[in-house]
Amino acid sequence: MKYYFAYWSNMNEDRIKKRWINFFNKFSGKLNWYKLVFQEFLKDENKNSYANIIKSKDDFVEWIVYEVDNTIYKLDEFEYVPRDYFREELLISTDIWNLSSIVYIWNLDNIGIEKTPKKDYIEHLLKWKKFFSLDYF
Repeated sequence: MKYYFAYWSNMNEDRIKKRWINFFNKFSGKLNWYKLVFQEFLKDENKNSYANIIKSKDDFVEWIVYEVDNTIYKLDEFEYVPRDYFREELLISTDIWNLSSIVYIWNLDNIGIEKTPKKDYIEHLLKWKKFFSLDYF
């Protein structure tokens, strides 16, 4: 079994299913020493701002952890690895244990300035706030 630390649009389990990823469970997880940022994606002709995570000594990110099988590697195609994203294994904390989890992070060549995202993009995040601790907001 593998674990996938999903953030933003991939928190939506319907999206994960449409990408043919098999998952068996999902729960809250925390990635220490990273923070959520909203940055321009340079390959987006509209210069929209999207979620990314970057290293940050005193911060953390809370998202959803999916328990998955090897179908998780199909996500590479949808995330355009290695052109747009790269895949890493990072240590995620849960209420019960720490586990190694797959995380997709933007390729540095694609990152523009930090920029406030559109309202509907933030609303998408808030649909999943039941997975976040009160400290996160």
